[in-house]
Amino acid sequence: ERDFKREGKCRITVAPKEFGISELAVGLRRGSSLMQALNDEILQMRESGVLSHWKKKYNPAREECYSMDSDNSGQREVNMEDLQGPFYLLLLGIVLGFLLFVGEAVFCKLKKVIRKDKKLLKSKALSYENRQLSFF
Repeated sequence: ERDFKREGKCRITVAPKEFGISELAVGLRRGSSLMQALNDEILQMRESGVLSHWKKKYNPAREECYSMDSDNSGQREVNMEDLQGPFYLLLLGIVLGFLLFVGEAVFCKLKKVIRKDKKLLKSKALSYENRQLSFF
């Protein structure tokens, strides 16, 4: 309603068919002692017409918002071309993730090979030193 008063036009179009019924509800803990009292009060407000009065007062039906004949200039259906950007970003994320996974696997393998080579070189160096010592 504030939007209609401020803009002078309704920027929201209401669906022609009801797709959900909104009732008054209050969330309570299971087994709460207040549940029966609240149910009684809500039922009394509903039967006396207070709820329908509040609905009319605070949610008035604007015919401008309910008409389906309005000009929808600039509006069109969303199609797959409109959603290409997010799909490209998703594809880019998947490719980058896969490349990072492969890179990490290669890095770990190289790290293991280098460790083995270092151990092998170290053992060869020790055996070489032992040979030199035995000659003297």
